[in-house]
Amino acid sequence: MSEKMLSSLDSNYEYQQPKSADIKHVREGRTALRTVEVRTNQNVFRRMVLSSYDNRCGVTGLAEPALLIASHIVPWAENKQSRLDPRNGISLNALHDKAFDRGLISFQSDLRMLCSTKLSIPDGMKKYFNHDIVLRPNKFPPRASFLEYHRDVCFVADHGV
Repeated sequence: MSEKMLSSLDSNYEYQQPKSADIKHVREGRTALRTVEVRTNQNVFRRMVLSSYDNRCGVTGLAEPALLIASHIVPWAENKQSRLDPRNGISLNALHDKAFDRGLISFQSDLRMLCSTKLSIPDGMKKYFNHDIVLRPNKFPPRASFLEYHRDVCFVADHGV
């Protein structure tokens, strides 16, 4: 369809119907049943963490629930006792959550942001990734030992601004 549209816009472009040989190698889409482990009570953790940040991102203040994630500071798989502890969580938007999970950002014990030098930040985004950003939860502040774990184990060292 897009090929036909392009040919109608550009008189120098000629649409060619694909050969049936080109389509023969497309595999059939199928479904399969799988048994998977699922996290239970995750929603309780999410509600506690997000409420601690007034249902906003702790970094940007974004208040769109569909984009907020209760990020674990110490990953779920690493410490069973802290999985549902709201002090092991930070309310982050999807972008900052991904950066946090990948160790591109972390937080000091005083809740100031750390950014890895491995993180390439465009000028227009620097206000959302810098050491002036301080988390300000109204309850359940992150436990210092959890933040220390994240900095030591998850954070991509060589941090700068």
